[in-house]
Amino acid sequence: MIDNVMRKLNMAMALKWFVFLPMILPACVIFGAIQGMMTMADKVWTRMWLDIEKIEVESWDKDVLL
Repeated sequence: MIDNVMRKLNMAMALKWFVFLPMILPACVIFGAIQGMMTMADKVWTRMWLDIEKIEVESWDKDVLL
């Protein structure tokens, strides 16, 4: 009796996974890609500003020395 109930519960859970996995997986992939793009854009933006500040400081030092 208990074996039969557990088997039905497991089959019900498996059915839910088979139904919802095709919806969940693409959503996770899309949101992961968007998060990765946002993180990379932030890193590029930060690196760009650090490089620009470095160039400005170097040019100021050269102007002071001249």
